Amino acid sequence: MNVPRITVVGSYATGLTMKVERLPGTGETVLGNGYRVDYGGKGSNQAVGCARLGAKVSFVAKIGNDDFGAMALGLYRDEGIDVAHLRQVDAAPTGVGFILVDAVSGNNCIAIDPGANGLLTPATSPNAKRLLNSSAVVLTQLEIPVDAAAAALMLARARRVLTI
Repeated sequence: MNVPRITVVGSYATGLTMKVERLPGTGETVLGNGYRVDYGGKGSNQAVGCARLGAKVSFVAKIGNDDFGAMALGLYRDEGIDVAHLRQVDAAPTGVGFILVDAVSGNNCIAIDPGANGLLTPATSPNAKRLLNSSAVVLTQLEIPVDAAAAALMLARARRVLTI
């Protein structure tokens, strides 16, 4: 069976979540419970999902050289995702999302610090062009700078690679 190669050019952000009895108002502090630290980021979630469906996945991204970045690398190792084009940087922390969930309604409010995701550029990986050309599918989203996503899509389309 021919296993497709999917390249995801995208984001990773650690999700920091807790439930609250109600979402706070401006300047208000409320007590929470059920605090969790989860893997996240639309690009990372897409890469993991594709790998779990049996695709050969490469992930092009930037993460911080910190504990959350190490957590991400462990995830990709466990999921069998190629990280040869993922870069850890000292210039910014790994992206994070702070998520408050109303325990009754399920409504939430989210604040995101993109961190290292904001440093992803079209020139992030010198060999990414070869990787994109050898992929059956290139998948991206807009939790990274638009110029990085657009460059990946243009390179792939020029070689008639399916883009999403």
